[in-house]
Amino acid sequence: MVFAVTEEVRRYDGLAFVGDSPEKIFEAARSRGYAPWIARIRKAYRIGKEGDDGFGRIERDYRQAIETLTMKRLKLSGRLCIAWVVPMGLLYAAGGLIGWIRQGKS
Repeated sequence: MVFAVTEEVRRYDGLAFVGDSPEKIFEAARSRGYAPWIARIRKAYRIGKEGDDGFGRIERDYRQAIETLTMKRLKLSGRLCIAWVVPMGLLYAAGGLIGWIRQGKS
């Protein structure tokens, strides 16, 4: 979201954020809160009603990303669980097979 906002601001002022590192921009947004940071940026660069469409699109994208975050986390957790269970199951089966072979030799 932060980078979407900076790109939207650059449409109105091509020199916006030229001297700022991405880390500095992100930290400023996080420390102030995103909504107050956006309001301050709009005021600093004098972006009025003409920026409403772009900033509205950014906010819709942000809200959609937040709404789908829980499902994405659950999917990732499931994939990580499968990625751990399958190799461990194969290792356990290989150990059992080795034990069965050694038991047969005795």
